[in-house]
Amino acid sequence: MFHSKILAELNKAAPLQRPKGKSKSNFQNEWVTNQIKNVITKRNKCHRDWSFNKDSESKLAKFRKLRAEVEKSIKIAKKHFFRKFKNCIGDSRATYTFLNELNGTTFSQSSIESISNEKDVLLEAPVDIAETMNTYFANVACNIQASIPDNAGNLDFLMK
Repeated sequence: MFHSKILAELNKAAPLQRPKGKSKSNFQNEWVTNQIKNVITKRNKCHRDWSFNKDSESKLAKFRKLRAEVEKSIKIAKKHFFRKFKNCIGDSRATYTFLNELNGTTFSQSSIESISNEKDVLLEAPVDIAETMNTYFANVACNIQASIPDNAGNLDFLMK
């Protein structure tokens, strides 16, 4: 009974969800540019045309030429991509900036212009704001501990 109540509450708070992935048609490599995608599309079209008529040497030659162009373009793009990443080695700020650009993550600095303390006094000086926040977060654990009921050792109150 206790176990089922805990699971029910847990499922409400954090339900299990299947991960959502990208479809196979999306290119996941960052070095694959639109130009490379266009050449890949042309290569695939030439391969499809050649596969319908395997006797055509001109279509085979065109496919082989485009296949070599795709491989060369990917090799150059990959080398350029990793060179940019290699330039960040040893500089953690540059590394995380580079990774955040890849993920499309942007960060904005927020500034707190004013805050009211526990006595409802409005504080605007940065030093006063910092002191108020330090005091609040330093006392969080004490406040949580004080809010736990004394009968925490007795779990019968959860069985109701």
